[in-house]
Amino acid sequence: HIQTNPNWEYAGVYIDSFTTGTKTANRDGFNELIADCDAGKIDLVLVKSISRFARNTVDLLNTVRHLKDIGVAVYFEKERINTLSSEGEFLLTVLASFAQEEITSTSNNIKWAFKRKFQQGMLIHRHKVLGYDWQGDELKINEAEAEIVRHVFNSYLSGSSVAELSREFTVKYPEFDFSYRQVAAMLSNEKYIGKIIMQKTYSSDPLTKKTKTNKGELPFYVVDDHHEPIIDKATFDAVKAEKQRRAELGAIANKFINTSCLTGKIKCGYCGENYTRQSNRNNQGTWCCNTVRHSGSAGCPAKRLHEYVLKAKFAEVCGQEYSEDLFEELIEQVVVVGTDTLDFHFKDGHRQSVKWELTRNRDRWTEEERRKKSDYAKAHPIPRRGNTCLTSKIKCGCCGENFRRNYIKTNDSYSWGCSTGKRKCGIRWIRDDEIKRVTAAALGLTEFDEHIFTEKVERIVMLSNEELTIRFTDGSERTVPWNSKRVIKEGSRNAKNSKSNTSND
Repeated sequence: HIQTNPNWEYAGVYIDSFTTGTKTANRDGFNELIADCDAGKIDLVLVKSISRFARNTVDLLNTVRHLKDIGVAVYFEKERINTLSSEGEFLLTVLASFAQEEITSTSNNIKWAFKRKFQQGMLIHRHKVLGYDWQGDELKINEAEAEIVRHVFNSYLSGSSVAELSREFTVKYPEFDFSYRQVAAMLSNEKYIGKIIMQKTYSSDPLTKKTKTNKGELPFYVVDDHHEPIIDKATFDAVKAEKQRRAELGAIANKFINTSCLTGKIKCGYCGENYTRQSNRNNQGTWCCNTVRHSGSAGCPAKRLHEYVLKAKFAEVCGQEYSEDLFEELIEQVVVVGTDTLDFHFKDGHRQSVKWELTRNRDRWTEEERRKKSDYAKAHPIPRRGNTCLTSKIKCGCCGENFRRNYIKTNDSYSWGCSTGKRKCGIRWIRDDEIKRVTAAALGLTEFDEHIFTEKVERIVMLSNEELTIRFTDGSERTVPWNSKRVIKEGSRNAKNSKSNTSND
């Protein structure tokens, strides 16, 4: 047809074989055609009919409008529609709707045929099932694979988790899929007891073809004794009961998770999720709603709960000091209601509520805790660039501020000076080598040693420009003189100026 028209030049033919027209994403020929149109290689596209171009009304109209915007016409031969004509898009919309309805009608016919086969106990799909081989329309046991299946079920009943089984069998049998998801599916696959359940999934939209899990929207079709079982029903039911038991226990059922008597027993009154424990470096436990952990305060407004607060409130409602055994014996669960109430559910059926307050540790911030915190900070200084063993140990005797280390470019050396400045306090900067010399002498050392200094010196207090006090960790003190005179290094600019002044004199 193109070659008989002298005004047209043949650009090529674009074909999609055995590909649905309901979606354009996987149509290589279609997408190549659109790309050539965008590249200016095509001015006119000839199509046999609308249903050959696209069966999805939205995709059809979007594509035609895009081609129309770049000056490319599409002519549908059967319907005699030219998209660049004034009535083209209107007719196209009407006819495309018919094409889409045709898809829906065809889909309903196929579903009806499937339903009839389900009612007759006939399988539609023959998926590979570990432990079985398909022989015609029948499932026959593959004894070598069946032994693996039996091992999986028995190991789970013996206490192994799905994660453990996945790791173990992936190493033993790399030729099979033993992912976590696959092992979990095996343990609930009714085919292993000879049963078939059909229509467990369905397609909700014939255009998108998205598959959904059937949760009762459509009837199930069950065929008992369809084939020879690998697992007996008693074992299968025992595995099902064990899965339910572990689900109810939650994290406690997982032996790899460090749990306590509180695990799984603290519930959020807002969203119903469990609270889980988080520890800081001092092992002061804080319990947080799982929704808050994953989605923040936007997901749930529940507050964090300090473990020591929970234990104190337990003692308040029970009249006894908290212990894990006592909590396990008395408490069914604790519900965090709102932002100020803990609702204790006792195992004997009664409930008791008590108020609590988010204090952020201020109620336990005693002098002893402060000292522990200070001692820890001294023994574990935060590693920052430029920090030394002297950092935060030199204090000004005038204002009480820490001395900080400064680099002196002219001397290519370091000095320590009060954070508030020497103009306010009047105490000069002390050279790094001078303070090390003085402290080494006070410790009876020939040269400065960082480890000995850290172990034996608690604080250095700069009293004046002549004296400083060294406080030792054993509680003793020693006041010693220090040299505040400026030292000029050989080769520096000041040294050259000094020599120049001397020669002039």
